Amino acid sequence: MRLFIIILFVISFSGLQAQDYESVHIEKGRNPDIDNTIFKTGRGFLYQLSIYESGDEKQLVFSDTDWDFEEISQESSKGQVNSIIYLTASVNRSKRINKKQTEVIIGFEPQGKTFQNTGIVENAQNIWLHPPRSNFFKILELCPFPYVKFSSADLKWQDKIKIDQKWQDRRWATWEGDQTIDLIYANKGFKNIASHLGEFRCLITKSTAKSTFGESILTTYFNSEVGFVKMEYEILGRYTVLLELVEIKEFGEILSPEDYLIKKRR
Repeated sequence: MRLFIIILFVISFSGLQAQDYESVHIEKGRNPDIDNTIFKTGRGFLYQLSIYESGDEKQLVFSDTDWDFEEISQESSKGQVNSIIYLTASVNRSKRINKKQTEVIIGFEPQGKTFQNTGIVENAQNIWLHPPRSNFFKILELCPFPYVKFSSADLKWQDKIKIDQKWQDRRWATWEGDQTIDLIYANKGFKNIASHLGEFRCLITKSTAKSTFGESILTTYFNSEVGFVKMEYEILGRYTVLLELVEIKEFGEILSPEDYLIKKRR
């Protein structure tokens, strides 16, 4: 079991590259976890997942190497994914995937065997995180990443990234070489948002990503105590992906997906 989990973990993030936005403020020369108030080490953020294709709700299913949609049913099928968990991991500098970012493990539930290792930036100036990127979620590379700047409630800013062919999928877009994604972000002020954990005062940020494939939009609802309460993607005029925070749990030290699975069963 141990070897099985570790192999899947390695496969899930091998080949990923750190994709830094130039406008993100990163604290240099210090432990990136030291002053985190939201993404503290050992904390898990569970998000309920909803996906719509052309307005119809879909049930997402992973196989070992691919993904598909199934009809919505009451039964949990093998490989089903209906929630996503962000786990802040305990690692030293030499083992960080992104040296200047807080280490995060992303898990896909209740499928429970696909994990992705990535990073989050949290400091007094901004919060920025990688989205899920396994199987179907490669499509989120064509979208703005969740990103909030705190200097003003009506701030606007721009950025861009390049993504390579590993993120393509014949079901939405294929390309050769690198694809440039142009990004525009705008804080839209504060609003009280109802959630599974209660009502929170959230900073709303609306962002757009434009490429040769079309336009994708991300709207985030961010609270200073619990982080992203809701993330709502509208992708290429075809897909809607909604992530809603349903639970925050303290796991203690998490070094690997295996640690998480053991503590989850307790």
